[in-house]
Amino acid sequence: MDEKRHIYSQEHIESLNDLDRCFKQLQETVFAEDANKQWIFRGYKISSPSFETRLQRAICRFGLNASDEQDVESRRSLQDKILKEGLEGADRVHSVARIEGGLLRRFKRQCHHYTMAVPDDDNIMEWLALMQHYGAPTRLLDWTYSFWVAVYFAVEDAEKECAVWALDSSWVRQRVRAKLGKISNLIDSEYGGTDPNVTSKETFRTAFQSNKKFVFPINPYRLNERLVIQQGLFLCPGDVSSSFEANLEALAQDNGGKKDFSGSLIKYTIKDDSQLRKQITQRLQRMNMNRATLFPGLDGFSQSLE
Repeated sequence: MDEKRHIYSQEHIESLNDLDRCFKQLQETVFAEDANKQWIFRGYKISSPSFETRLQRAICRFGLNASDEQDVESRRSLQDKILKEGLEGADRVHSVARIEGGLLRRFKRQCHHYTMAVPDDDNIMEWLALMQHYGAPTRLLDWTYSFWVAVYFAVEDAEKECAVWALDSSWVRQRVRAKLGKISNLIDSEYGGTDPNVTSKETFRTAFQSNKKFVFPINPYRLNERLVIQQGLFLCPGDVSSSFEANLEALAQDNGGKKDFSGSLIKYTIKDDSQLRKQITQRLQRMNMNRATLFPGLDGFSQSLE
């Protein structure tokens, strides 16, 4: 998200008191409209990330060999070029949607070698969620309903300034309803959506393969253990050929082209202070929030020993 445009609110956390204050503010209902806010969160170990999906990053690396060490603006420029113009050379004819379809097909054909608990063939959203769970490149972006889980992921491996983003999912639903009523009628349970977990291939095609720019909070009907423990959900972009940020910002754009999240997107920047990160980690540990609890299994327990 471009810092220069200042289309979101910002808060700075320099102490545990600041952290508690920000959390309290998120829970407060000052005005009548605040009562309807439903915050979701995402933590980053750096303070100036782009909202990138794994699919975006994979295409960027494949298309122009962009390294993770490049600054955020350079990588965003490269990604926009690839997503808008396609890949170079012989691969140029392949759209991002076709790449996504090819990855999904390969995963579906080989997944049974590793597990027999596979989704129904037509449940594309559940297949994407399974791919995301195991680290495959997908259009999905992980978020959580828990402020503290997002804080954990922000500070866990941070070595400098890090950040937690908060997005009002009810604002997202309202904007999708206003701009894309037909899609809202299909996938939004709050407005009587007929298929809110997107279990049908036809629903997926109508909502997420129609080249409409938007994002929407989604979870598959069957939740894996990690999603439950981490209070997780996904934001799914409607137009996979555009960047995740372009999809998100499309909801904030008015008829005049101006983008404004109206207080519905907040960035909490956590100061570059090793002592503060240690204090936050100790606080989270007392809340029983660590690798062993957030990543159930022997791998999560082993990593927690570090």
